[in-house]
Amino acid sequence: LPQPKKLEDFSLVDQDGKPLDLEALKGSWTFLAFGYTHCPDVCPTMMATYDALEQELAESGSETQPEFLFVSVDPERDTPQRVGEYVGYFNPRIRGATAEHEVLRPLTAQLGVLYQRAEEQETAMGYMVDHSASMLLLDPQARLSAIFSAPHETRVMADDFRTISSSHRSQ
Repeated sequence: LPQPKKLEDFSLVDQDGKPLDLEALKGSWTFLAFGYTHCPDVCPTMMATYDALEQELAESGSETQPEFLFVSVDPERDTPQRVGEYVGYFNPRIRGATAEHEVLRPLTAQLGVLYQRAEEQETAMGYMVDHSASMLLLDPQARLSAIFSAPHETRVMADDFRTISSSHRSQ
């Protein structure tokens, strides 16, 4: 983004049942994605991208190592514990969180992320949730700094992250 976007505070619950607010995200770069654990395609792909991105940045000797956060938009089925099990399957460094819709909707609205329950799409796993496949990047001041639209190419994202974080340090 030309200028980082300041965010309003929020209060999620992380995978350990602890509060996760805007202040907790300050101090490090954070990749942020929204989805749900019963997602058949988009979310597993995003989690695999998180894992590959973390490996790419570590192997390349990147000066800055970001955090990775997955926020479930399906609080009816995704307890904090369930979200923690889900993200841990892909990479133990990925942090999971969720909240009730009253908290999620204002947060997703300020980030420009859409989601809604798709009533007409019943599957063997129950209802589906339509949601954005974008990955967001928050800077160390917990401001929205970049949006990565799908499809996500790990090497391109790693290069862009290094450029963005490098530019941030020089300001």
